[in-house]
Amino acid sequence: MTDNGYDLLDQFDTAPYEKRVQLFRTALANGRLDEDTAFEMLSDLYDDTAVHDARSLFDEWVTALRTQAPELYAGIAGYLLEWQITHALVDGRTAELPALSQQLAQQAASFPNEVVVTGEKLAYYGQLDTLAKMMSTAWPHIQNADFDEWAVEEFAVQGMNYAILNYVATAVSPDPTDPHLLALLDPFAEIEADTLTEYLAQVTGQTNRSWQPSDFAVPPQSSNAVEIPDEVDANLTQLLREFMHAVHSEKSLPLSRAALAYWPLNEYLLSRLEESARAYQPRRKKAGRFERKTYGLSPLCPTTISLAQFLSNMLELVAPQHYPTAAILSVLPTWLRFLHNRGLITAEQQAQTELGLQELLPELREFWGDMPTDPALVACVME
Repeated sequence: MTDNGYDLLDQFDTAPYEKRVQLFRTALANGRLDEDTAFEMLSDLYDDTAVHDARSLFDEWVTALRTQAPELYAGIAGYLLEWQITHALVDGRTAELPALSQQLAQQAASFPNEVVVTGEKLAYYGQLDTLAKMMSTAWPHIQNADFDEWAVEEFAVQGMNYAILNYVATAVSPDPTDPHLLALLDPFAEIEADTLTEYLAQVTGQTNRSWQPSDFAVPPQSSNAVEIPDEVDANLTQLLREFMHAVHSEKSLPLSRAALAYWPLNEYLLSRLEESARAYQPRRKKAGRFERKTYGLSPLCPTTISLAQFLSNMLELVAPQHYPTAAILSVLPTWLRFLHNRGLITAEQQAQTELGLQELLPELREFWGDMPTDPALVACVME
């Protein structure tokens, strides 16, 4: 940043909102902006427009930058597009989302994190079709860039999942041999026919399995390294996929939001299963045998302490995962109702867990941070 940029930001930082707008416009018109200064000023104006409920004005300033200083715009385009999409989501301007998200997808090689975070936002707000198409457009840019292999594979898996769910949500009769579905998935990776058939059957409710709590029982283990049987792991995967179908059928919340919660919820529930296996405090009976201490809450239900720790860890990352965290909080009441309907928890366990979730919210607010740009995130921990 130049000395001129530092001087300009000093004025900008202490100015009121209206003066900030004027300073940005004047600096842009006079050619006083460099890339860093433009980013800092628009970053603050992004927050300002949220606070003043004037989000649509932000688009005007981004358009002005793109028109008058295209080279500066190109260097920060990914950030600006993510912010524009966020404002459009909050304002309900859904008609603007396809074009904005496609522009961002084209920038995926330079702004991969912004694509991923924007995908989380689109998923939370139920914009599944826009999300699936953005992931598809971004994929070749991600695939051909110099990123860690695990990150590329993770992006491909997410892209395939959203493509499948979007197909399920729009197809009259989902079919694993449908050439349209196969064409959507083929760019990401080769998928075995049996795997796709099983996946579709589970997320469309065709399996209709009768579950028992014993299907998720992990043998007691005294060591810290708990081994979850493959069968239990597979059962949890299937149960979560059947939950996707329940969400889609009930239409109680967006399918894409449930999909956003899928992976962290799966990770958390696996930790609960491990916890249930470690919750082993042997007490010697008179007959000389050990007995396992029993607990009243199903490991498929969250506990206040463990969930608070899990979610706070998500929020304390370098890049806090606000939207996946909010998605988990949003789907948990539906998840508990689903478990009760499937005979996996009792009405008492459901009520006990729901009460614990309400007790969790005040503690979680401490980790939430200030999120003025999206009131929906604030609302999810204030209810």
